[in-house]
Formats: sequence, structure tokens, C-alpha cells
Amino acid sequence: MIEFKNVFSKNINDKIENFSLSLNETGEIEGILCQSQVFQQALYNILLGAKDLDSGMILINGHLLNESRHKERILVITHRGLIFDNLTVTENVFFTDKNFHLLGMNKRIEDCRKLLAKFDFQIDPNQKAATLSQEEKIILVLLRCFVKNPEVIVINDLMSHITYRCMTCFRRIINQIKKEKIQIVYLTSQLEDALKIADVIDVVVKSRCIGKYTKENIKNDPKQIYYAMLGADSVQFNRQKDTYKLDYLREINNSIFSLSSGYDLKMILKKFALRALGLFKANNCIIYLSTRDYDTLLRVHAINISNNNLPILKSEYVNSLLSSSQKIFLIDTDKIEQEKYFLNDTVYKKIICICNKEYCQASGVIELCFEKDILLTDEIKTQLEILNQEFSMVIENSVLIGNSVMLQESHHRIKNNLQTIINLIQMESISIQKQGLPKEQTDRIQSIFDSTINRIESISNTHNLLLQNKVLRDIVDIKSILQMIIDIYAENAKIEIDIDDICISYSKAVSLALVVNELINNSVKYNVENRNLCIYINGISNQSKEMYEFRVGDNGVGFKNLDEINNEQNQNDGVGIKIIRAIVCYELGGELKFMNNNGAVSIILIPCKSLYE
Repeated sequence: MIEFKNVFSKNINDKIENFSLSLNETGEIEGILCQSQVFQQALYNILLGAKDLDSGMILINGHLLNESRHKERILVITHRGLIFDNLTVTENVFFTDKNFHLLGMNKRIEDCRKLLAKFDFQIDPNQKAATLSQEEKIILVLLRCFVKNPEVIVINDLMSHITYRCMTCFRRIINQIKKEKIQIVYLTSQLEDALKIADVIDVVVKSRCIGKYTKENIKNDPKQIYYAMLGADSVQFNRQKDTYKLDYLREINNSIFSLSSGYDLKMILKKFALRALGLFKANNCIIYLSTRDYDTLLRVHAINISNNNLPILKSEYVNSLLSSSQKIFLIDTDKIEQEKYFLNDTVYKKIICICNKEYCQASGVIELCFEKDILLTDEIKTQLEILNQEFSMVIENSVLIGNSVMLQESHHRIKNNLQTIINLIQMESISIQKQGLPKEQTDRIQSIFDSTINRIESISNTHNLLLQNKVLRDIVDIKSILQMIIDIYAENAKIEIDIDDICISYSKAVSLALVVNELINNSVKYNVENRNLCIYINGISNQSKEMYEFRVGDNGVGFKNLDEINNEQNQNDGVGIKIIRAIVCYELGGELKFMNNNGAVSIILIPCKSLYE
């Protein structure tokens, strides 16, 4: 049983506030469905031991979390599970067994062979882990957990990293773990993933458990989980007095299905605006979306009329609304100087503005326009609050984008195809090793294969990130992209990040991932003997010059031929440098410079506007 008791954990990037939850479904898979990916990652980091609690406690069958981790009562798995590439499959599965070195290796190999056969996992127990694909390594980590027989296993968002090829084996192992009465907890922010694996789902919104739902509950009435994800239980209903609230919630819920059926942002926002207009009997509705720095991204209005007749709010007034602690504003246009608030005079008498800034990277304002007087009654306020909750879901969980079956199938095919390419290259690599070529030649070919695999993995991981983090579809958190790439090299170097918060456009994310991958790969490649290799990544947004300065450096040997590498006309550049130069200088219109300063330093200057185009 896992108990979270009044857990607080705050830092710059995430926060958990007074979170309490009891999980006691032994022998079952209990999913924690987090409305926020930020909350999910924070919870995972705490369970893993990467972050400490500010206050509160987490108990594993009555024992404190730290003690339970030390005694391996709880094991945490992610898609980058700890695997030792230089060890064999057998050695990885039984590595931490206390009797590992006391028993004969032949006995261990035979035990491993039986274990692999039991789950129909067709790999050689003598095979080096380095030759396995990423999803095969995930299965290997799961097997190790099965062997250790802990009391609790926590799995963090694995389903999207496992293709159909390994899914059957994955489920066999999970089912056997359930039979052993081991508690399994699955962390995710994706409802579809939770439904694939969990028997029971706890919905968590803003550090609060909204409700616990079985698969059967959801199957019989799927709308209830959407109520929960909207935080609907925060509204207490009196069925005699407040039936209008229930009717309104049902209307909101029914609309989610139509909202999630498309992925064109403007079209979906227009539908949202039209429905809000109808619900409040308004004469028009305008929606504004802004980035964290309050740069307007998009403006959509329900009814197409001349801009001269639209009460379009000035950008500075939108910013002031979003800066205020107040959420709902009623504006009487007869009592204000309209030129201070609007781009043009308006014929509308009353305007209601609802502000939403729940999500750290984006915020929005809904503007409802009325030609007649309207009062902010308790009923209207309740309806506005519920509408705003849905708007939160629109922004943070991307109901607006790409949940159609066809689009999801396309995403899975892309991911599976990228993994297939990686597997083919790995097979070719193994084949080369068995040909008996001179070691120097084999190492050189292997280095080329490894570099190619890392490039494809950086694309695959970024693509997967873009599918999961569907915020406004067109912007992606740069820190998340960097973390995905850093995970690839976690065993090769200590990598530190210190960058300004910035989001980049969807179309530039893969390009940036390739640049970061090449720079880190070069550091690792040319400092292979450095056991204490440290790589730092700094990013500073220079507003005055409208440039983003990006530095990647290390404590290694530095660049040998600086003049050549800084020469854009140099024909002898390696593939990696050519990729970096092509993306930075030509695709992004930026500048590139290499220097030595107690190691290699790469300086990249990119115009901010090119990151959003």
C-alpha cells in the first residue's frame, strides 16, 4: 500500500501542494491520471529519489519512502531504465542479487534462459545489452523487477514507448507480477494509456484526487472521467435547487467529444466560442491565446463581422487582465474610456472577460459581448467557472488537437517506423561485428552506426514528446526537448542545463533536437577516456537583440582545429558539423561559433522569431 500524506514539494519547474492519496489495490494496476504533465514528472522524481519533500510523507506499507527505496520495497521504472550496456542480458537481470557472484554463471544463464522462455522473450541470455533496442531494454528492466520481487513497482509512462512487437511480452510479465500480489502503480497524463494498462484509475487535478474509477465504471459511463478531469466535483450540487449546474456540466461534457475530434486550432476555438456564445446568450465571443510572456498568439471570434465593429481588446489590456489575481471581469462600456481598452469603439453595452492562466507556458482570455445589460449572478459565475475549467483543459491537455483515431494511428506508425529503422541498424551492426574484420575497422563502422542511431533516437524521442505534450500544438517547451536528448547520453556524461524558459514552434523542435544531439555526441565521442566528463547547456534570451544565445560546452580536450571548424567553406567538415551548420545557419538563419575554454564550447545565436515560425 502506498500512502501520500499532505505532500508538499516546490521548485521553479514544478510543484505539489498538500497532495494526499492512498493506493491499496494489491495485485492490481492502479493508474494515477495526472491532469498536468508537470505534476506527473514531479511525482515521479520524488518516488525515484531525485527530489526531496518540503513537508509531508510517503509511506510504503507503513515504511517511509527513503527506507523503502534503500531496501528495494519499491522500484521505479521509466523508458530510460538503468541498463548496463557492457553487461549481458543475464548479468543485467540478476545484477543486484546478493548471491549473484556466489552461484555459478552457467546456473544463472540457465535460469535466465528459462525466464526468457517463460515470457517468450526471444533474445540470447549471453547477448550484450548494448545490442538491444530501447523497448527490449524496457522489457529487461521489467524482468529484473520481477526477479527482485518488490512490494511496489511504479511505472512512469511506458506504453507510448512500446511497439506492438514487444507489447505481448510486456503484458505477460505484467500479468505474472499481478499474480505475485505485487502492487503496480502507473503514472501518466494520457487517458488512453491509462485505459490500456490500469485496472483502477485515480484522477488527480491540481494536487487533489478527484475520484477513483474502475475500467468497468468508465466503460459503462465514459463521461464521468471527463467530469473528473474538469475538476467537476469542486461544485457541490443541490439537485432540487441547482439542476441548471448539472445541465450545464452535461453540456460542457458533451462538447468535449466534438472538440477532440479535430486538430485545427482555429476551427476548434471557433467551435468553442460559438458554443459559449449560445450558452450565455451573448452577441459575440472572442478568444485570445498568449504565451507566458503575454505575446498574443491567436485571436478567434465566434461571429464574422467587420473588425471595425468588433470590441477587440488592446494587447496591453489583455496583459493587464492576465496579470491580475482576479479571474472574472464585468466591463460597462458606457462608464469607461473605450479607446484605453479597445482598438475601436464598440456598440456592445456589457462585456465579460474570463482569464485563464493555469498553465505555465500559455494563458488565455474569453471575451463575451452583450448588447443588453447582464448581471453577474451566482448562477452566471458558476457557469463561467465551469467554462473556465474546460478552457484549462483545452490549453493544458490539448483537447483541441489531434485525438482523432486516424491521427493517432498515424503517430503510432511514425513511431513504430523510426523504431524499426533503429532495429535494422542494430542488426546490421551485430552482423558487422561477427564478420571478423580488423578491430580498428569494426570500431570505426560501429561509431558510424551509433551516431546514426542516436540521431534517429533524438528525432523519435522529440516526436514522442510532441505527441504527449500537446500544448496548443504549435509550441513546445525547450527544456522538455533537451531532457529527452540528455536521457540518451545519461550513462556517458553528467549533463547540466541552465536555460531561460522558452517555447519553440512544433516545426523547429526536431531540428533543434538534432543540433543538441550532435553537440553532445561530439563531446562524448572525443572524450571517451574522460570518466568525469561534464557537459553544460546554457540558454539566454537576449530581448534587446531579439536573439536566443545557446551555449554547449564540456570539460574535455577541446577542438583541435578551430580555424578549420569555424570556416563555413571548409569541405572537410564531418557529418555532425555539417548537420549543425545547415540547421543553425541556413534553416534557422542563425550564427555559429566554436571556441576552446577549458574544453570545447559551441555558441549558437538564433533569431527568436525563427523559433516560432
